Amino acid sequence: MSHRRAERGFTLIEVLVAFAILALSMGALMVAFGSSAKLSAASESRARALLHAESVLDALSIDLSKDTVTQNGSFDDGFRWEATIEPYGGDEDHEAWIAAAYDVSVRVFWGRKPVERNVELRTLRLVPKGFQ
Repeated sequence: MSHRRAERGFTLIEVLVAFAILALSMGALMVAFGSSAKLSAASESRARALLHAESVLDALSIDLSKDTVTQNGSFDDGFRWEATIEPYGGDEDHEAWIAAAYDVSVRVFWGRKPVERNVELRTLRLVPKGFQ
């Protein structure tokens, strides 16, 4: 009988409880890693959209003959853009200004509806009145 006590190991219940704890903790880790990967992909898409918006904003030319101009286009990687250029401020102050001011906004879209995402950049552009 003393020989059996020396060889005593884990019981079946102890082994099952250990496996259950291991399975639950592995499940939680997999959820955490999955969420991290999803957030990383969303962050990368947002950064790419911001770069696209900056490039469109830099490339836009202002057509001073029209009050409001809307332009749009797309990129090869599936992102789409829309730009709006409109005069800034009220007409009463514009006569005293030495430059014409325009509110320029660029919005870049990605994803599919109904979960379509977008970022928007806005700036104020001044154009000397002699170039109108």
